Amino acid sequence: MPQERPLLGEYLALCAKPDDNAAVSAFLEALKHSRYLRHWLWLHFAGSESVRERLAEYLKGAEKPRCSGKKLLAQLASEDTSSASSRAPLIHFQREGFVGRPYGGLSRLEVWQLIRFYQAGRIDLGAFLTVYGWQFPESVPSGMLRLKRASAAFFKEAVQGNRPEMFRHALKAFYFLEGKKFGEIGRVDFGYANWWKLSALDYLLRHPKRSYRTGELRRHLLAQRLNVDAKDIRAFCKKHGIQRDVRPGRPNKVNP
Repeated sequence: MPQERPLLGEYLALCAKPDDNAAVSAFLEALKHSRYLRHWLWLHFAGSESVRERLAEYLKGAEKPRCSGKKLLAQLASEDTSSASSRAPLIHFQREGFVGRPYGGLSRLEVWQLIRFYQAGRIDLGAFLTVYGWQFPESVPSGMLRLKRASAAFFKEAVQGNRPEMFRHALKAFYFLEGKKFGEIGRVDFGYANWWKLSALDYLLRHPKRSYRTGELRRHLLAQRLNVDAKDIRAFCKKHGIQRDVRPGRPNKVNP
C-alpha cells in the first residue's frame, strides 16, 4: 500500500522554522534594512515607558490604528509630525511641483515603474517584477524584506483572487530572464518599439529637469542609432505625463 502524502500542516511543522524563530528572523531582518526602525527602537521604545505601554496596547489590537508605517511609529511615540514650521519648506516646493518629481513631473519611482513596464512587454508587470527581483536581488533598493513582502502579496493575489494566469506569466518571466546577467538585457530582447522608450526613460533619469524639448530627446535617441519621429516622442510624453518644454524659441535642428 503506497504511503500517504503528509498533510500540509504536518509538512509545515516538520520543515518550517518554529514560529518564534521565524518571527525573530523577520524582526532582525527588518532592523537590518530600516535605519528609521532602529532609531525609533533605540530612542523612543527603549527610553520611554509610556511608549512601551502604547505599543503594548496596539499589539493587543484594542484600537484600530488610523495610520501605518513611519506615521504609526511617530504616533506611538507621540511625535508631532504636523508642525507648520517643519512642513513649510516642503509645502513651498510642492507648490512648485518639483520636489520628488524632477523628471518632467515624474518621480524617480514613476520613471522606474515605466522602465519595468516596457521591460516586461507582454508579461504581466507584477509577475515580471517578482521574478526579476529574485533573479537580480541587487535591483531591490530596500533589500530582501520588501521583495519577500511583494512575493507574498503576489502569491496571495494569484491564489485568493483565483488568477492562475499570474503563475503562467511568472513562468514566462522566468524563461525570459533565464541565463541573463544583471544589466545585460538589451535591444534584441525588447524589440525596437520598447527599446527607444527605455532609452528615452534612461535619459530622463540621467538628466533631471522640469520639462524636456522634443528635439532634445530625439537627439539622444539618434545618438543611440534610434531614428524616432518627433510626433511619436510627443505622444509618448503625453501618454505618461512627461512635461515637454514648449516655450517659444527656435529649437536646434535635428539631422537624422
